[in-house]
Amino acid sequence: MGSRICLFDTSVFIDHLRTNKYGLNFQNLHGLIRNSSVVLSELARGATKEIEREFVRTLARNHPVLTPSEKNWIESGELLSKMYQDKGFTPEKLRDLHFDVLIALTARNHGATVITSNKADFELIKAYRNFNLEIFPVEPALKTRSNKQCLKVPRGHNFQPLIAFYLQQIRISCHKIDRPCRYSARNNVVIISIPANIRDCEVMLNYMTD
Repeated sequence: MGSRICLFDTSVFIDHLRTNKYGLNFQNLHGLIRNSSVVLSELARGATKEIEREFVRTLARNHPVLTPSEKNWIESGELLSKMYQDKGFTPEKLRDLHFDVLIALTARNHGATVITSNKADFELIKAYRNFNLEIFPVEPALKTRSNKQCLKVPRGHNFQPLIAFYLQQIRISCHKIDRPCRYSARNNVVIISIPANIRDCEVMLNYMTD
């Protein structure tokens, strides 16, 4: 039996990078991670800093990208039309749903599991077209008393852009750091060292790659 294919929705990346709420979910994740071209497009659209744009490029380099087919595009319009007839959604709501429908249909093509924190919209879509769906539960942000966190990276991959992005998130969530964070790589694991004056700080943990 082969490994399952995991396709993350944009909401998971955004929620996790803002609050680190899915650290345990990522650590316990099993499967092959694949990107959706739709998700990469949404992330790129919202990236306002070079380090954020590099994060998107790193995702694209590290995991194969799955793209909606011509049939998916046509089918997505048909599904949205049906939703409008059934639910009376506004044009704005239908536009918001369109990318999510494309992500779901792409996952269906490949037998992949969509992993999302957007429970309402994806369960709605699933009612119209069945696909594998996993909802990441809302968890409190992880806190730690340790000064070291591990970030697993694939052998031979360039981890510096990811590390830089994580360090930026640590600074954002800690609000103030008197001394710089440091990192070192050994045995295919990157260790991020956080200054000892930071207590119960919300930090990024274990970005899993295949």
